[in-house]
Amino acid sequence: MASRRAQAPAGTRNGGGARVIPAQGAPGASGKGLTAARRVPMYERAAAQLEAEIRSGRLGADERLMSERALADRLQVSRITIRRALAYLADKDLVRSSDRTGWFAGPVSEGSDVLLSFSDMGRRRGFRVTSQVLHCRQREASLAEAEELGIAPGSGVCDLARTRSFDGAVIAVTEAVVPQSLAPGLHEHDFATDSLYDVLRSQYRIRPARGRFAIQAAACEPAQARHLELRAGDPVLIFAQTGFDQLGRAFELARTVYRADRYLFRGTVVAVSDAQPVVAADTGPAGAGLPGGGFAGGRVAGGAAARAGAAGVRAAGAGAAGAGITGRPRAAG
Repeated sequence: MASRRAQAPAGTRNGGGARVIPAQGAPGASGKGLTAARRVPMYERAAAQLEAEIRSGRLGADERLMSERALADRLQVSRITIRRALAYLADKDLVRSSDRTGWFAGPVSEGSDVLLSFSDMGRRRGFRVTSQVLHCRQREASLAEAEELGIAPGSGVCDLARTRSFDGAVIAVTEAVVPQSLAPGLHEHDFATDSLYDVLRSQYRIRPARGRFAIQAAACEPAQARHLELRAGDPVLIFAQTGFDQLGRAFELARTVYRADRYLFRGTVVAVSDAQPVVAADTGPAGAGLPGGGFAGGRVAGGAAARAGAAGVRAAGAGAAGAGITGRPRAAG
């Protein structure tokens, strides 16, 4: 008589001592994988709701949040949970605390995997972006400009300078120099309303792809102070950048002067061995970059935090209504 081998039940050990576990979807399997899904702690859920409101861009830097008790009531969690959520956001530099006056929103960084113009970045965050044209003219390129742009000295360029604002708050003064050979007639556009990058993409088939930039902290010059609503000597952050398009052509020299109290630049550094360098040698138009008045991502992100007199942030999540996390009434419409 042929012997019958007994089948080991799921979860038991076979004759060799190995544990038998049913395969996914096999008879007797529970339908779950070998690893259980991570349960998100309550404080992380609360932090995610608060972060969504802060990152919406409708909360100004250094604007005070509601009290811990009010936040706990609004999100229907304990005060201990709220404190852990705020500490979690503080580690991400999204909020800061003051022993006497509570919690405040911090400047928000804006990251992306592509170059963003000042207008693109503002629109993505829901700001009303406005510009005042200081000048838009044709002129000859200087020797230094021609060398950086890869054009002949004396070649024609469009020189565009503007003040840039979010919701009426002045953020920066930008100047862009674009070769006339790549964008003939560029000076004829109305850049009080038009975005430079929108025009370059739609009218000249120039797609900003990457940039090479330098950052400098400086004292505001008298000529810039008036446009930035600052005093001469106040701190500013200056970005100087060469932008390259999808064909690797240098299409723009940009210089952006930001108000230091309305712009934050963040970066991440990584310790590696000499055999695995993080920064490649500068061999031409390569690397992450920021367009004039714009932002770029990768491991470097910049963000403007300027919302003068902003209304309360729209509440994130179901059941939250009437006021944002500032505790002030939400603006209608």
